[in-house]
Amino acid sequence: MFRLGKVTILIALLLGSCSNDLPINRETTVLIITDAMRLEASQQVAYNYMLLPDSIWKLQYDFILAKHQVSSADFENTMEYYKQHGKEFANIMTDVVAVLEEESNKDFKR
Repeated sequence: MFRLGKVTILIALLLGSCSNDLPINRETTVLIITDAMRLEASQQVAYNYMLLPDSIWKLQYDFILAKHQVSSADFENTMEYYKQHGKEFANIMTDVVAVLEEESNKDFKR
């Protein structure tokens, strides 16, 4: 009977560890990637498409993560998940493009 309790606990722990609980929820991931896309576009224009040192990119991306109150470790773990789940990431990117298109349409409507 004692052994059955240990097995039950072990199974519960394993099932719990297999859940899709990501450190960053989907909505926040969309916002972070949207900000990153804006950043990359603005940096390309501002620096005339020059290659920028990694230190500048790191500062900029750290700012985006801080804005959304997300650690770089949580972001990396979330992105590792999406590397393994391409269809889910494609859906996130569809949402990112939709947000950017909506912003673009607002800016240029007359």
